Amino acid sequence: MTAAARSTGKSTSSVFLIERRMTLPRINTVEDYAMAFGVSPSWLAYGEGPEDAVQAESTASGLGQRLVEARKARGLSRQALGNAAGLTGQTVANIEVHGMMPRVDTVEMLARVLDVTAGWLGFGIEIRPSAALDIPEPAMVR
Repeated sequence: MTAAARSTGKSTSSVFLIERRMTLPRINTVEDYAMAFGVSPSWLAYGEGPEDAVQAESTASGLGQRLVEARKARGLSRQALGNAAGLTGQTVANIEVHGMMPRVDTVEMLARVLDVTAGWLGFGIEIRPSAALDIPEPAMVR
């Protein structure tokens, strides 16, 4: 735990709570750990994709834009998406507009409603399962 904390700049108590499943990390925290451990954040958070698909730079900050694109492609308002995911429209707005970093479970709930993978929504590195959505491939997301 000490080495994990040191390599990510997080506290040992934070590592302890996450490892013991007493708290869920935000996606940017998962990304920090993934970069430190040399693994894919999508694999670390959700078991999606190859373990060794290591990212050179952060992509979690693009979550808001990916969320907007997927939500609009589904024709959902923020409120409708929030309701369907068991959240509020304000939570969706906070992610899209204010750059709030959600926990991994929140990303998973949103992804389920939007019919995209949690790894794609959270980190932009997974291929979405639904070809029906008109969303740019992760490499094209700006």
